[in-house]
Amino acid sequence: WDSNNLGGSVALELQVILREMVSNKVDWKALLRQVIGFSITANRTTSIKRINPRYPYTHPGKKRKYAANVAIYVDQSGSVGDNNVEEIFGELNGLARQAEFIVYPFDTEVSVRDRIDWKRGQSRPVVRSRCGGTDFNAPTSHFNSGGSGPGDSVFDATLCIIMSDGECSKPDPMVRGRRAYIIVPGRKLCFEPDDSDIIIQMTEDGTK
Repeated sequence: WDSNNLGGSVALELQVILREMVSNKVDWKALLRQVIGFSITANRTTSIKRINPRYPYTHPGKKRKYAANVAIYVDQSGSVGDNNVEEIFGELNGLARQAEFIVYPFDTEVSVRDRIDWKRGQSRPVVRSRCGGTDFNAPTSHFNSGGSGPGDSVFDATLCIIMSDGECSKPDPMVRGRRAYIIVPGRKLCFEPDDSDIIIQMTEDGTK
């Protein structure tokens, strides 16, 4: 990928990681965890209860609230086997050791009611709530709207991850943030992705 395609808001460290993903000798799990980690942002607010070390008792201090900047959409369509769903949840439990993120199951629709706010350090059981067709426009549209659809709360994610078997037609382009496809072992993406998309192929031995 050319650096011009990465967007000015992407950290330099993340650009390096994304470039490494085109290598044939990378550990996709380690890279994915780094991408998740670099996508966490710190939001600073003022607090009169926190002492400002530079100007004690004259200016309010700063406090930081760390929030996940990642939305992960898990394909639970009929073509995705239960074993693949188990693999995906297993990797998400691994990712949760480092970061927190939002997870949505989807098939032809995003299941807002089954949203998971996955906190750091949590381990969650495998949950399957969908089994229909597949439409990548569902997570793309939901992400582009910032999760502002009926029954969902607004999020400020900048990285959209679609974990799937890749068996779907090409979705609409992204209008905000970046999109990454994580493809389960033994499958592949069935269309030519946009230049700005990230493709990570899961394999049994952990290499791309």
